[in-house]
Formats: sequence, structure tokens, C-alpha cells
Amino acid sequence: MKANLKISVLPLLAAAIACTLAPAADATDNSSDHDRHYSSNFAPIVNEVRRAVQSLSKEDLAKYGSVLRTPCVTGPEFGAMGVHLINHENVDGILDVNKPEALIFEPQSNGKLRIVGVEYIVPKDAWDPLHPNPLDRPSLLGHLLNFVSSPNRYGIEGGFYEIHVWAYEDNPKGALTDWNTQVTCEKQRIPRP
Repeated sequence: MKANLKISVLPLLAAAIACTLAPAADATDNSSDHDRHYSSNFAPIVNEVRRAVQSLSKEDLAKYGSVLRTPCVTGPEFGAMGVHLINHENVDGILDVNKPEALIFEPQSNGKLRIVGVEYIVPKDAWDPLHPNPLDRPSLLGHLLNFVSSPNRYGIEGGFYEIHVWAYEDNPKGALTDWNTQVTCEKQRIPRP
């Protein structure tokens, strides 16, 4: 089942741009404080993903979020993943740290979204033709992506590879873990028909 929530594009894009740029400045100013929460193995990927998000142009940012593929993703025991705004141009079977497929946001009580991370997504059907060796699996800066089989809650036929990078919100379970206990969907507004 595919979930397509149509939303007003202009307010969302403005929120995405504002949320993306504001944390980026904080991340630069407080990187040493933030990096203490990650092991030395995760700090390089977190910093590289922050750099990639900061370098996205306004034109690139505008490509995220015209349609929400899912509402805020939450798990009863695991925390949440947040709201994923997807740039469909980047969902192409090519994994590039500078072209994240999804920016992840946490809904705020004032209706705005706060960036908390990034997700890299590679559909299996797009990856396999480019990599005929079955042992060749996608990795981001030395970290293997997780495989999510089909059927899945996102309606991606054939399954997909993914990795979350919690670049703007600490995650006690690890910077690359899918679920973040520090992120919540409790403040998501109910969509109007």
C-alpha cells in the first residue's frame, strides 16, 4: 500500500529550507559538543553528511517534499524515524553522500519541521543491474546499507537498501540506527482531507 499525502508545497519547502540551514550553522558552531555523543567510527560519516546537507542549494532543497511518501514514521518500542521528504531524482540506484534521497524531520508543536537526519535509499531493482556481482552491496563511506525486503510499508517493490544518518539529533542507539528514541511523532498535525 502506497501512502501519498498531498501537502501544500510552498510552506513545506520554506520549512525545509529554514530547518536545513539553521541546524547547519549550529552544527558548525557546536560540532565538538555534538561529536562527543558518537564513537570515533561514526563522527566522520556524521560530519560528511552534515557537510553534504549544508551544501545543498535552494534549488536542490526545493526538490524534496512535494509529496510525503509516509506520515511521521514511529515505532511503539523503538522511538521514531520522523517525516521523510524525498527527492525522487536521487532515487536512482546510485549512492552518493552528496545526493541524499531523503531528509528526515521531526514535527514540532508550532507546525514546523526540525531536521534530525538523512536517509540514503537505493531500490534493489535499480542497484542490481548496475552491480551484477551479488556480493556487491551498497555502502556509504564504509558503512553497509540495510536491506528492507518486499512487501514493505513504503510500497517499494523488490525491496531496497537504506541507511539512516542521525546528523542533527543524537541517537543513544547509534548514529546509523534506523529508529531514534530521541525523535517523536507526537507533535505531528493530523492532515485535513
